[in-house]
Amino acid sequence: NRTPIDITIKINDKKLNLNWNYVQRIANLNDEMGIIIF
Repeated sequence: NRTPIDITIKINDKKLNLNWNYVQRIANLNDEMGIIIF
């Protein structure tokens, strides 16, 4: 059985992964255009 804390961490990890994927996608688009934004 998973504790509610484990589930919460899983959800938070998924959210972080989605946000990171979004950041990487934007970074790739900027890189293709020769623009680097930090």
